[in-house]
Amino acid sequence: LRRTTEQHVPEVEVQVKRRRTASLSNQECHVYLRRSQQQQVPVVDFQAELRQAFLAETPRGG
Repeated sequence: LRRTTEQHVPEVEVQVKRRRTASLSNQECHVYLRRSQQQQVPVVDFQAELRQAFLAETPRGG
């Protein structure tokens, strides 16, 4: 049973990925890019805040 399940699972995953990429239209791709860009902005700001906090906590003298 384990052998059959291990063989079938990857095939199903590949088929699902192919279907998702094939079903994506240009509009959906653009919307996804916009969403990803909007989601990346706060992450960058958060990283900048972390850097400032880290620099403030660490003594500059070393």
